[in-house]
Amino acid sequence: MDYNDIQSRLKRTFNSLNDRFDDDIEKHTRIEPWENGLGESWHFGNDDESELLNKVMIILYNLASLKDHLKNDFKRVNLDPEIIEREINDSVHLQVLMDIVNQEKHGAPLRRLRSGKSPKIIGVTNGMRLADKRTGEEKFIMFIDGTIADNNGQRIFGLDELVEESFSAWKTLSTRVTDIA
Repeated sequence: MDYNDIQSRLKRTFNSLNDRFDDDIEKHTRIEPWENGLGESWHFGNDDESELLNKVMIILYNLASLKDHLKNDFKRVNLDPEIIEREINDSVHLQVLMDIVNQEKHGAPLRRLRSGKSPKIIGVTNGMRLADKRTGEEKFIMFIDGTIADNNGQRIFGLDELVEESFSAWKTLSTRVTDIA
């Protein structure tokens, strides 16, 4: 494996983003018969917050790790790697991404917050929706969702928005390298 291949890294990261979604509804369905035998209750999803947060953090770590890979690629093609830092400073999504991952890695509070928001992941759920966001198909799919909030509990944006906007920013930056190489 070439650890420096940014296109391979982007592809693997994109694949991990899809771990938020699962087509296997049965795997996430629990049916409990009523004690009186007159019916049953259907439950969808996973209520284990630590398991869900772990899946989310893997995705966010994969996204955040692209920063250093991109900086190395920029150096390799004689572009200023500080462009990456400036892009982060100009993007609230990348700032929040870096803050969340750094808080997870180093603990909170951080000495320096890029976003100034002390972001947290709250309200992580695993539920079912009609429509596959990845393909646009109308079918049932299980998904992991959540909210990114500031230190006062105020919503900044949803987990999907953070993931998708961050990936898009990194992908756009990577095209600068492939355009030169």
